Amino acid sequence: MLEGYHDDVFAGFMYVGTKAALLFAMAHLGPLAEPLKLLDGRLMPRIGLGVYRSKPGPETYNAVKWALEMGYRLVDTAALYRNEKSVGEDGREWTSESWERTWWDSKSWGWEWDQRWSERTWSWREETEADDAQVPKLSPSSIISSASSTSQKLIFVLGMPKAGTTSLHEAFLRAGLSSVHWALDQGKNLSKDKQLRLWGDGSESRLVGRLIEQAVSEGKEPLAYLPQVEALAEMNGMFWKDKAKTTVQAYFPQMEHLERLLEAYPNAYFILNVRNLDDWVRSVNQHNDLRKRFVCADLPGLPPQKGAKDEELVEWVKAHQKRVLTLLPSRKANLLHFNIDLHGSDELSQFLQCPITWPHCNRTARRILNMSCQLRPSRDRREGATLLRACHGTAAAAAARPVGNDPVALRMDKARHSARVPLFAAEEVQKPLALLAALQSHQRIGSEAVANLEQKLHDLELVQAIRDSGLSREDVWITTKLWDSDHGYEATLKACQNSLHQLGLSYIDLYLIHSPNTGKLVETWDAMIELQRRGVVRSIGVSNFGVPHLEALRSSGRQLPVVNQIEMHPMVYQERKPVLEFCAAHGIKITAYGSMFSGQQEQLGRKEVAQVLAAHPSKTPAQILLRWGLQMDFQVIPKSVRRERLEENMNLMDFELTPGEMESLSAMRGALHEYWNPLKSKVDLGRTDRGTAES
Repeated sequence: MLEGYHDDVFAGFMYVGTKAALLFAMAHLGPLAEPLKLLDGRLMPRIGLGVYRSKPGPETYNAVKWALEMGYRLVDTAALYRNEKSVGEDGREWTSESWERTWWDSKSWGWEWDQRWSERTWSWREETEADDAQVPKLSPSSIISSASSTSQKLIFVLGMPKAGTTSLHEAFLRAGLSSVHWALDQGKNLSKDKQLRLWGDGSESRLVGRLIEQAVSEGKEPLAYLPQVEALAEMNGMFWKDKAKTTVQAYFPQMEHLERLLEAYPNAYFILNVRNLDDWVRSVNQHNDLRKRFVCADLPGLPPQKGAKDEELVEWVKAHQKRVLTLLPSRKANLLHFNIDLHGSDELSQFLQCPITWPHCNRTARRILNMSCQLRPSRDRREGATLLRACHGTAAAAAARPVGNDPVALRMDKARHSARVPLFAAEEVQKPLALLAALQSHQRIGSEAVANLEQKLHDLELVQAIRDSGLSREDVWITTKLWDSDHGYEATLKACQNSLHQLGLSYIDLYLIHSPNTGKLVETWDAMIELQRRGVVRSIGVSNFGVPHLEALRSSGRQLPVVNQIEMHPMVYQERKPVLEFCAAHGIKITAYGSMFSGQQEQLGRKEVAQVLAAHPSKTPAQILLRWGLQMDFQVIPKSVRRERLEENMNLMDFELTPGEMESLSAMRGALHEYWNPLKSKVDLGRTDRGTAES
């Protein structure tokens, strides 16, 4: 066996024919048998698989499954890949019965909720959370009270609509609980085995708030007309009483009957769901006529016709939050203060003492995401940023360290962090089954991703699949990217915290700035350095940075990124040579995407490629271009959903381009930026006093 390579590596390459064939190929690969070594001493794979434009479902599933079987070891994805649109169009594939079963079958991975981690980061949450509501600040131990053991869980969500109630409802249903959301609706609001009967005297009679109001007014227990309900994800309800839409009937039992609920159900679980209030107001304004209903309704504790101004509505919500956070602890009730921007599955699962997944992915936001994915960021950056901000989320992905496989390194303290990433990899995963199959067969995989709403669900799928594999945290490398809308010091800290909670982790292996588009480069980089200092991020890098952006970091005296991921192939090589030379001079490794002319098949027939191809008749144009990238010392991440192409893209070890062939390809010309070109974005340093320069 080739020294330094583990048995499972050979298992992934058996399509080559025999181990002898692989040994022969490895012997002739030379330096390409070694991974890229980064400035921090970490090792990164040279080749991976991408799924840009692949469709969710069987297409992506099969591509990743085949890739992992062939020995790929890295998965790379990003929110702006255009298959995100198709991901968001139909949420049903994520919630099928078989999918729910897959989600929950095994929970054998050792990434349990860590109380020490929660306590260690709680002060950080208070620093970075944009929460100007004057409510008591509680520690984790007082917010997450000791829940009483009962044969049937009874859960009340006390927050406002548009603050994650739909996602909580979905989470409760996934956990097998009978959950209601706003109104009774057969087959949607209740799990299949616990249906409630419908009330037949009009839509108002289905409102959860009205049923509670009716029971209380009749002197009965609040849930007398909801006998089988276990979770009330949204109790409030507002509906128009006239066709002219001038009068609203509103029910807010979490405000009007809070003390009665505490009295009737002392052992229940109460969740106060909150979010950034600016975002909450924006969401209310965007949701049909919800804001108008707020104004026209007689809201508890708010004078009539109040709430038209944002500040009036915000103060009303603050007063409710303050009351809940004061009253419930005084009654020793089981209360979870749940911030949907910061918290996730860990907090919910610990509080409710059962596995809870936190999808936070509602249909309204999916529609906004669909719109945003139709925009070319370079063409309409302002509108695209606005829409993507409305879909704010985070993404992440995993890369794994091989047992003996030689991988490519990232800049970091090698003594403290000796994780190694394998040589070959695959790019994006839409379903956990492929990941699970690969990991259970001891194939270490990894992935990179960037933030958006649909990626939140993606994060959960990746993590759940890896957890189900039985691997320990140390066996997996996690990478995620900071999206443009989160530039700035506090915003970066908050976005990272959100990623940690989405992933259920105490640290991220590699954190990248996705592009320089929205500026604040030094300010954002200082936050990245701070995250690394705190130990919640191990390595930091950038994507789509040009020389001016990199020079801005260097001239500010800051440490340099370990990786710059850019679009790179022969047709743009000459134009982007200054970036490559700067990165080479400063030890920054290049990850090349779009290696095969960004997928434009007609360009593969260029005469320069054909001439090189003639000298290697057993190879394809794609293999020629990928080999060019490898010999240029780039990491490459080709994209395909076809089995034969996956094999083709990986079979690069049995030939070598001559210096003349390399020179011919490198001399190609053509302005081809099929994805986008943020390298020419203006340089905006932002504040430069948040961090310190390297001494």
